[in-house]
Amino acid sequence: MVFKDELPALVPFEPEYVDQFLARHNQVMAMVDAAGRVRIGLPHDGDSFDDADQEACADRLEYLKGLGYVVPQYAIDALREEAEEGIA
Repeated sequence: MVFKDELPALVPFEPEYVDQFLARHNQVMAMVDAAGRVRIGLPHDGDSFDDADQEACADRLEYLKGLGYVVPQYAIDALREEAEEGIA
């Protein structure tokens, strides 16, 4: 995704900033709708996945990361932790 402009400044997720938070959210969503899409050029561009559980999802993310997709390691680690703890 390629944005035409920079994202607006972050707003704290606190009760006193609800209106500003929602306004920023709506602005970002409008930017997402208008953003250009760029093909990454890897075999699973545009694919969606629905894995059976956290372990399978972590395995899939490792696989995609190995192909060159940008996958944050903390996402994989969190899924593996959830799988170990039995969190559904």
